Amino acid sequence: MSTTLVGATKWHVIFFTGSDPLCINGYICQVLEDKDFAAGCQATWGRGNQLFVYAGKGQKNTDRSSNPVTGPFIHEVLWNTDMHESSTRKIVNEAHGIFLKIQTYAKENPNTSDRTQMVQFSREYRAVIKACLMDLQRVARSCPDPEARSNIEAQIQLFSMVELVWSLCQILLLERGCVLSQLLDWLRWHFLEADHAAREVLRNDPPHLHPVYWDTVTSFVLQGRRDEARQLLAVHASSKTAAFISVEQLLAKMPLYTDVSGRSMSEFEMKWRHWQQECEQRLEEQEFAGDQHLETIVKILCGDDAIFMELRGLCESWYGMLVSRLLYTNPTVKAQNLQYHTQFCINAYGGNAELQPWDNILLAAVEFDMHQVIKEASCSSGNWWFVAHLTDLLHHCDVLESQTLSFGSNLREFLLLEYASSLMSHHSLWQVGLAYLDHCPQFGRAYQEAFIERLPVETEKKAEKLIYMCEQRGMDKQARSICQVQGLHALHTNRLGSALAWALRSKDVAFVTNLSERFLSEYMSSGDFSSLDLIDNLGSSMLLSSKLTFLGSYRQFHLHYEKGEFTEAASLLISLISDRLAPQRFWVALLTDALPLLEADDVVLTSQQTYELMHCLEELNITKQITNKQDKSNTTTMDKDAGDNDSGKLELLKLALARNLARAILNEGTLTIGPSIDR
Repeated sequence: MSTTLVGATKWHVIFFTGSDPLCINGYICQVLEDKDFAAGCQATWGRGNQLFVYAGKGQKNTDRSSNPVTGPFIHEVLWNTDMHESSTRKIVNEAHGIFLKIQTYAKENPNTSDRTQMVQFSREYRAVIKACLMDLQRVARSCPDPEARSNIEAQIQLFSMVELVWSLCQILLLERGCVLSQLLDWLRWHFLEADHAAREVLRNDPPHLHPVYWDTVTSFVLQGRRDEARQLLAVHASSKTAAFISVEQLLAKMPLYTDVSGRSMSEFEMKWRHWQQECEQRLEEQEFAGDQHLETIVKILCGDDAIFMELRGLCESWYGMLVSRLLYTNPTVKAQNLQYHTQFCINAYGGNAELQPWDNILLAAVEFDMHQVIKEASCSSGNWWFVAHLTDLLHHCDVLESQTLSFGSNLREFLLLEYASSLMSHHSLWQVGLAYLDHCPQFGRAYQEAFIERLPVETEKKAEKLIYMCEQRGMDKQARSICQVQGLHALHTNRLGSALAWALRSKDVAFVTNLSERFLSEYMSSGDFSSLDLIDNLGSSMLLSSKLTFLGSYRQFHLHYEKGEFTEAASLLISLISDRLAPQRFWVALLTDALPLLEADDVVLTSQQTYELMHCLEELNITKQITNKQDKSNTTTMDKDAGDNDSGKLELLKLALARNLARAILNEGTLTIGPSIDR
């Protein structure tokens, strides 16, 4: 019985062994609703996301109708991951292409670590995630089913966080340097509420009376987007007053770190201090005392910690506040120093106890603890796609320290193995999974062999694909095994020709011999061959088995006979008999086939060939006499009839052979007396 878990972003199963649950992947699970397996069950891992669950020792096995069954009852439990959904299938295939490009680049440049190229690869991964998010959003808008839409929205949230973490890791680990300008872009791309609000504000008439007008202006200031903030201030009815003009001037004169090009760091910092001192001076002179909103904006420009605490709702998260606060307190901060500014922002949102799993991942990234990032993300992402590809990218950048795990593999290979295993359990993604295993030097080959042996092969097309992929990797044993299985399947469905074709590909001598026997038995019972196209084109393959050699040669005899090439047919028939390629039970058929040649108007068989047939007939008679004596007491009426029939054929053969011998001797003009024949 099969239990398939599909539909939701995460489906999980829990089974109870005594009092301790066996939990898949460490997630919150649901209990399989089967009372017979509620206790004492055992499980064995299958292929990828697959478990075989069965009753434990001493447990009673029953079916769903509660009727006892005598044999073992096995539940096959399957579950999907986020990457198995049709809406996310595209990201698997496109990311696979990028992954292969990275491996090729690393192989061609083994002694270099070009961060610029790796940043480009990272951007390609992020573009794939963005495209997937857009597709998911489009599907969610058109989805009529509330439950399905909820699942899609959960996927959107998941991939949004994946892209958020990935882009932060790119900024901190690959690009490095003074990262604030890049972090501001990071905020701009991931915190879009201000942009949405700005569009709503500008649609209002007049804009400044919209309820979120000042929140939108303040959000732009917090994100360092001074031009957008100035544009909104310009549409205010009081934009020409001294206070508004003063704020507009301060925003216009605000130095940004991108302006540092062509000047030293000390020059920029000096210019920054002068600008901030001017902000503080104007605030102290109470130029904005008449407007609380303008005063709030200037307090932000002054880097006032109290105002950031007050505006934590507009910052949305501790990492949003981190970037905003650093912009107005330490704009030249280095990436490695970000961790010293996080605690203030975390405390503003309730402290470390309030951090969610993805908050912990971002915090670990800021602290440059990539092993913690990977560990947390493995537990939170619901699939291995993110951690496997990110780890591989960091590995090739020499950013991630190579850590050997307890079973001998490093972290990169372990994650790739897990990701590939999850793909191998899918009916159409297994080819991608095999390609990932190609780049796991320690255990990849062993995994490939194990998975290929367990892959269900439903169609011959899939078998051909598998064989091709095995041949590419030099996995001859697995390719032969697939051919053998396909051959047996064809044999069980009475397709002898297809079975023989697969057997020849597998080079299984015993199987080929068995099938050749079946073809011969079929001919003896029906008088005709099936699968003539295959038999006629055996070529050198017929040498694989002596029985197959006989089968192919015997078919060639018939072809010569049909074409009127009686001399060639006779020579081939005699060679089959004299070389003893034919099984003895087939000799009667061969001698019977010789009758038309013996009775032909022209002499076809020479005297020497006729002697060979006489020897064969004599040996057949002797064997028959011995067999009849041994089985005389057990001979049935049917056996007697068959024996009488064969005896009649043999008598006819004796006469035909005698007449042909006389004609052959006369034709050859010789009086040589040949060996004695049966008297």
